[in-house]
Amino acid sequence: MISIKELTPSDYDAFLCYLTCNNVSKDFSIDENSPILILLEDKRIKGFLSTTNYEHTFSTFDYLVTDHDYDFKDGLVRAAINSCYKRGIQWIVCRESFIKNKFPLKDYFEIIQRNHELYSLFSIHPSHKLNETYYFINSDIIYTTGCRGRVSNIVSST
Repeated sequence: MISIKELTPSDYDAFLCYLTCNNVSKDFSIDENSPILILLEDKRIKGFLSTTNYEHTFSTFDYLVTDHDYDFKDGLVRAAINSCYKRGIQWIVCRESFIKNKFPLKDYFEIIQRNHELYSLFSIHPSHKLNETYYFINSDIIYTTGCRGRVSNIVSST
């Protein structure tokens, strides 16, 4: 059984073990502004997506790490978008390197400069690096396009 849920303190030791085994940095913390979604197959962590929420206006998708399974990435991205939507966060922002991951909704992301309101908020934020290209998507994308659960065998608890 495959499931996606938000990382909790009870899962943290297993998450650190997963990071160590996969040579991923351990620079992650758990709080409501930086939720991490984990993908579990049975009870083993198979991947994660870390996000950062800024002032309930936008969220950045920071890391998407799985065993490169297309459906796993799709499920994680959809769960994270849905979580942002339910929290009232209007936009999702990510770096160009994140967009290079293969997942179905990536074609809906647009360059951030096209949204003047978001770009003005984001460009003054400390997370913004001038030498990088950023993309955004509205958090209601799953509901406005009708592309809901393409991955039917993944259960999300977000």
